[in-house]
Amino acid sequence: MTKLVAVCFLFASLSHACAQDVDLVQPINSPVILNPAMTGLIPGSYRAVAVHDQYLYNGSISAASVDLCLLKDKGYPGDAVGVGVAVSGDRFNHASPRQALISVAYHKSIGVKNQHHLSLGIQGAAIWMYNDYYSKNRRFFNYYDANFGLTYSAILSPKWAAFAGVAIYGISTPAIEHTISTAQVGSTISQSRSAHAGAVFAIDNLTTLYMAACSYQSVINGDRLLFSSYVGRQLNPGQPIEKKQTTLYAGLTMRVADLGPYIAIERWNCRLGISYTDRMNDFFDFFPDAGTWAVSLQLFGATGRRATNWHCPSFY
Repeated sequence: MTKLVAVCFLFASLSHACAQDVDLVQPINSPVILNPAMTGLIPGSYRAVAVHDQYLYNGSISAASVDLCLLKDKGYPGDAVGVGVAVSGDRFNHASPRQALISVAYHKSIGVKNQHHLSLGIQGAAIWMYNDYYSKNRRFFNYYDANFGLTYSAILSPKWAAFAGVAIYGISTPAIEHTISTAQVGSTISQSRSAHAGAVFAIDNLTTLYMAACSYQSVINGDRLLFSSYVGRQLNPGQPIEKKQTTLYAGLTMRVADLGPYIAIERWNCRLGISYTDRMNDFFDFFPDAGTWAVSLQLFGATGRRATNWHCPSFY
């Protein structure tokens, strides 16, 4: 029985190692980890995100990313290039997969007034994980992989904006060997994919509604549906300086069929958010009461003069 549990943990860790974790692909967390094509798809110049998911049954997943929007107004009007890096670590199991990502994306302007963009992104990944589930003298082994993404985003009207995209994680599907006790277990890192969409609606000058959904498909974890909807309300409307404006966000997040609250506060171009869901992952039924809480920190802004031909709303 113990070895059976170990094998379950092993295959879960392989799923986490080859692809973005099902809970890190929440659209409100890290767009760079969700889809390489969203690298640099920001209204300003930079975005930094840190996310920590803490499982109540003693496990956690953490990630951080930084991406830049470059070459605005430098080439074809309305086009831009995004570059970014991300890291993540999984303490959910003894294999402890960790990955480092480098992303590049090109945002091609289409349509009238440069308000529509078709984005193509590719992401190189280096993954490290332990080779032995039981041994005290475990060592890391590593392999390399790639992720691919495509995103369409648009300003539809003065009040509406939307995006939709698809991503494939683990393109190369490498074959690796893992040690369970004294036995060598061979396996293939499987691909996973996601489809996601979101919308932003300006209710009035001070209030904005954000909505995003993600369908995550994995050979190990099956199909997962994640959804977020929250409202942002500016609390000091008389403040003329944008970075000193204070905004409160409140809403709900959903993982599979479990709802939980999301609340965040933003000031000085920095947003701190907290969410909780009652249960994390029904793949492990021997944790029937397991829940999770997540903390996210986002920092974003612009440097230099504002680009005149770059029109990208904030989707987060």
